Amino acid sequence: MGKIVLLAQGEHIRKQAEKLKSTLKDKDNLEIRVAHMDVAVEYARGMDKKEVDVLIARGDTARLMKQSNLPFPVIDIGITDESIVGSIIAAEEISGTENPSIGIIGLESFVARVRSFFNILRPKVVLYTAKDRKNVQAMVAKAKEDGIDVVIGGDLTCRLAKAAGMKCVMTGTTYELVEAAYNSAVDLQRSIEAERKKNEEINTIFNTVTDGIVSLNEDGAVTTMNRRAEAILDRTGGKQGVLTMDTVFGAEKSRLIREVMDTGRENTGIAISFGNRAYAMNVVPVQVDGKNKGCAVTLSSVHELQKMETKIRRGMYLKGNTADYTFDDIQGRSENLKEAVRLAETFAPLQSNVLIIGQTGTGKEMFAQSIHNESDRKDGPFVAVNCGSIPDSLIESELFGYVDGAFTGAKKGGKMGLFELAHNGTIFLDEISEMSLQGQVRLLRVIQEQQVRRVGSDTVIPVNVRIIAACNTNLKQMVAEQRFRKDLYYRLSVLVLQLPELRRRQGDVGLLAEFFIKGYNQKFSKQVRLSEEAKEAMEQLEWDGNIRQLRNFCERISAVCPDGEADADFIYENYRSSYSFDQLDMSPAAEGRKDGSSGSREPLAGSKKKVSEEQLRELMKKYKGSRTKAAAELQISRTTLWKYLKELGLDDK
Repeated sequence: MGKIVLLAQGEHIRKQAEKLKSTLKDKDNLEIRVAHMDVAVEYARGMDKKEVDVLIARGDTARLMKQSNLPFPVIDIGITDESIVGSIIAAEEISGTENPSIGIIGLESFVARVRSFFNILRPKVVLYTAKDRKNVQAMVAKAKEDGIDVVIGGDLTCRLAKAAGMKCVMTGTTYELVEAAYNSAVDLQRSIEAERKKNEEINTIFNTVTDGIVSLNEDGAVTTMNRRAEAILDRTGGKQGVLTMDTVFGAEKSRLIREVMDTGRENTGIAISFGNRAYAMNVVPVQVDGKNKGCAVTLSSVHELQKMETKIRRGMYLKGNTADYTFDDIQGRSENLKEAVRLAETFAPLQSNVLIIGQTGTGKEMFAQSIHNESDRKDGPFVAVNCGSIPDSLIESELFGYVDGAFTGAKKGGKMGLFELAHNGTIFLDEISEMSLQGQVRLLRVIQEQQVRRVGSDTVIPVNVRIIAACNTNLKQMVAEQRFRKDLYYRLSVLVLQLPELRRRQGDVGLLAEFFIKGYNQKFSKQVRLSEEAKEAMEQLEWDGNIRQLRNFCERISAVCPDGEADADFIYENYRSSYSFDQLDMSPAAEGRKDGSSGSREPLAGSKKKVSEEQLRELMKKYKGSRTKAAAELQISRTTLWKYLKELGLDDK
């Protein structure tokens, strides 16, 4: 906030002002200077508008300052009726005669104020009007020539009168008048500060919005533009002469702007380009008392609108649709896994579609999330869709959305599709092989055109989405059987990533088991650990469900094992109880075992493949105890081989 400057026309006013300043709490708010008429005006012209809010002066000096187009409001100390009457009485008292001749000298504003008293003044009171400050001396001389006994006037008049040997009474400027003028200045100062604050707020908003704003008057001339508009239009407002809507927006767009001003109806979403950038132009009429007085034009960057749209989508609709995993979360040290990770890292920065092939439970979504988080789209959404879980009748509305009233039961206001939600991000289509042929046709169109059309709508919506698809079946065979479109297959299989099954990841089972057990220990507040024999046993078991099956089995081990070390026998027993269905065998032999009878002890009785103890011994010797190689030669699984060895008592040999 600035300060108040009082320009005193003489020592009398200055002393009253100094007396007032001594009573103020904020003494720095009042500055006092002695200056009169033209000198006061010149002094005011040199003041900084940022440092001064209001000026105070008296009489003709105040009038002259108001007429001088100064950038400050001026408060006139003024003169009261009481002070005029008091000056006349004082003049009578000092005249030394009974009927003195009194002359009142001053500039027009002062004399005009006194004329209102003519009906009560003595006949010998004469008014002398000075044209300017220089003319005051001539008026004093004229009063002396006219035989005036006492003159009444301001500080200059009294000084000149005394120099001429005449008696003079200075028109009174009381302490109360100075105080009242200061209080009026403070009120005005507060209003100025409130207006300044309001203008700064508006100006801040005006210049910090991301849109360019241009104001036009009713003649089509540019009156104001914010900094953003100046940057867009490559102009600096007010520094290139008068700008018109024709020079700024061109003839075609100016015609649309003129229509808005003529009709009073706004027009929004007009496409316009400046340089190589596209903008959406909105034109809104400015009306005063129901009459069109111009318009306001806003320019929104299409690129910024798309970024904002993505941010809003993420904030409002994409809760949970984020990628949590990175390549650092993928556990394993086998060469097969390392090669898959290396290839996936190569794919990540590319924009091409990716097809991930792998059995159930091999970590397809983890790889998809890791690819997303290593790409340029990592700040965008990651939307995962299980195509096999969406009924054929809903696949289009879920993937592409629908408009209000598109079908019976449609949500009011419509619904955004998953492709729209994934805009500027990645969509993961799991079990893509389960999508119907009709859905495949729509998906192919989206990939080709990079735009979607909601169900029930005739408007297309541009989308920028990277597709990562996944399947656990042979898509090429499905293409040959005409159950999957060939053109879609080639669109999706630009980059193909094949994930190894757990049985091909030598040495990773024990590593993963330790990792999972540690996690479940925290969940269950347990202290379970695996012995080396237990990890070796787990390496030999079959994991048809791959990592998912292994993780679930480790959850069981952590849950049911007492704190301490889990050995191989514990692993075998829990594996058999989890994945063997002998307890459902209602055969007589099984019943006999339940009764405690021995049943058949013939090795491998009831098995599909007859293997003798001697044959097993020879194979284990041949392959130096490698159960994997022995099982491969027998064309049985490692789990089945373990069962045979267990039954024959050879499992620890």
